[in-house]
Amino acid sequence: MPPASMRSASAPPRWSVGRVHRTVIDENGEIGAPAGEARSPLQILRATYRIDGLLAAAGDLFAAHFAAAHFDLGKGTDYSQIRGTAAASSGEKLPGTEAEEARHWIFAAMEALGGGASPAAMAVWSVVGAQTALDRFATSRHFRMPGGQRWLSVEEAEGVLRQGLAALAAYLAAPTVEHQHRRRGLRVRVAGAVELSFLVGSRRFKVVATYDPALKAWVGHRMAPRKLRPGEKVIAEFRHWCVKAANVAQLAEAAIGAAAAGSPSGRARAAG
Repeated sequence: MPPASMRSASAPPRWSVGRVHRTVIDENGEIGAPAGEARSPLQILRATYRIDGLLAAAGDLFAAHFAAAHFDLGKGTDYSQIRGTAAASSGEKLPGTEAEEARHWIFAAMEALGGGASPAAMAVWSVVGAQTALDRFATSRHFRMPGGQRWLSVEEAEGVLRQGLAALAAYLAAPTVEHQHRRRGLRVRVAGAVELSFLVGSRRFKVVATYDPALKAWVGHRMAPRKLRPGEKVIAEFRHWCVKAANVAQLAEAAIGAAAAGSPSGRARAAG
């Protein structure tokens, strides 16, 4: 018969639909998964097919840079931790060159996701970077959402995370997409939403897109200037037509195709 220490080192399997999960109990009575079997929130979402490979790859790259940045997580999203800012004069110990470069990469990505006030940016920071569980992140703070500031449900938090990962993937793909359409003078700007600017003939078009987690696609609207009305001083824009695509590369193709077609039927094909 094994010694008592060995008998208390494991717990019976936990059963779920079609799977067996093994748990262990440490000397303090805490229950968890063996180190080799523990999975991050991002890995769980990928394994359960709640995010696709493109979003998972973007998240993996963010997680790798986050780990290399060696953040003091007790300070949250502290942008002053970049060398040369307020931290340099406060006497705080600064990170090494590799960690500093990783921090610059992380903070540039955070700005592309909408900054520290963006729920999508904070979802990526907390769940992908700090590996906070989705349910804990959902109730970690009040988020600015339509209808006011409030906590999120776990389902809403997952949708916000997918929005953030999609924006991160678009940000990472932007240089390649711009290069592919350099003859159109394509520029891709990611700031939570994705803004495309390109030429068709002598006309410059602008398409602004947001990621819809329910559709698992970017939905882009061509924004056209509206004529000034009496008393107005600023030119307003209106939504002229719409395109839809799974990623920013396909979005650029669809938007340029719709603009070049110039007809309602051509635009309808691009949107489909």
